[in-house]
Amino acid sequence: MRNKNKLFLSIFIAVITILVYAAFVNVCISPLIKNKSSFLVAGIIQAVARLGLSIILWISIKKLFNIKIQIKKAKFIKGFLWYGLILIIAIFFQFASNYQPPEKNIIEALPMIVYFFIITLAIGIYEELLCRGLLFNSFKIYFGDTKKGVYLSAILSSLIFGIMHLTNLIWSPSLIISTICQVIYATFVGFLFCVIYYRSKNLISCMLLHGIFDFTAYFWFSFSDKLFQQTIDSNSVDISIGNGVLLILLSSTFVISGIFQLRKEFSK
Repeated sequence: MRNKNKLFLSIFIAVITILVYAAFVNVCISPLIKNKSSFLVAGIIQAVARLGLSIILWISIKKLFNIKIQIKKAKFIKGFLWYGLILIIAIFFQFASNYQPPEKNIIEALPMIVYFFIITLAIGIYEELLCRGLLFNSFKIYFGDTKKGVYLSAILSSLIFGIMHLTNLIWSPSLIISTICQVIYATFVGFLFCVIYYRSKNLISCMLLHGIFDFTAYFWFSFSDKLFQQTIDSNSVDISIGNGVLLILLSSTFVISGIFQLRKEFSK
């Protein structure tokens, strides 16, 4: 199959995947999230849907590019701990900044900790397979594994990754500033994920970093007696413009790290 055809097919698969998931969430998940007795079930259903789509993406990646998604110990550790160092720092920062006084002990909170970990890991697996495994690889094959080709591939796949977060407006239409900031923020961090994947040749590193980063945003919710109300508030209360600008400025460090690493990679 010619590279151009692979690119178009990859984009087609990505668009269909995003639209199917967005439609599924809008029709099946949104009503459950608004109900106190079923909003936790909604999270599990979302995770199952993401993992189901991940299987389709994994098969597509294997068929199109003959790439196996597997752990190679040395590459995995390098990608996770070294190339993703700025993300590790951000994970600790987010963990500390989201702290709230616990209303439950660790034993009581453990089921919800496991719940949120599974939910966010499913996000990491799905989004990394889609944007790095499928799109970044297809762009890189089309533009070539050169300095210019890798930069173009990282930028384009990251832009798609950022723009796909606009679908959050479907179920949280009031979060306009938050969503715009999330699009920019996701584009920046997506660029770094492309670099981590390119340097380590290991998508598992990106999946785990992605999942753990999202997990720390919800970790302290596990210790709350008002979990449902906190979830509702997080999906209905927009952030200020000032906080949005600060978030974007902080997230620019991901792009800086990615560019620095690519320059180092191509100067060898």
